Amino acid sequence: MIIAGTVLQGSEAIFALVNVDENKNFEHINVEIKKISLGDEQDSSAIHAFKEAVATFARENNISVFAIKERMKIGRMAGGGTTFKMEALIQLVENAECKFVHANTLASFIKKSDIEMPDSLLSYQKGAYFAAVREASISHIKSNL
Repeated sequence: MIIAGTVLQGSEAIFALVNVDENKNFEHINVEIKKISLGDEQDSSAIHAFKEAVATFARENNISVFAIKERMKIGRMAGGGTTFKMEALIQLVENAECKFVHANTLASFIKKSDIEMPDSLLSYQKGAYFAAVREASISHIKSNL
């Protein structure tokens, strides 16, 4: 199963792919596309282009799950409207589930785990990578119940 950890920042969706094998081992998959940008959020052709780019990315990389790091909905650190549009468009990708990871849950997971960063991972993909790894570990726990 391939999980795409996803962080939405500004007008970019940042991805880090993790392959989870039948033994629930995981490894980072280094792909050429690491982020997809949304152009003018008020231009419907840009919205359609973003949705198609994400769908193509999911199809070409056999993504089963998008593990999206949640953004605050209100308050000083709230996510912008653009990120919520991108989130909805990712949720519309066919044949791929969307799971959400709360930022506090992710921070706790990172603190408690001793996961090493692969050399193939770029620094801006760190949050996306940990979202994917956390989802992989949760999938492992659920499958053992």
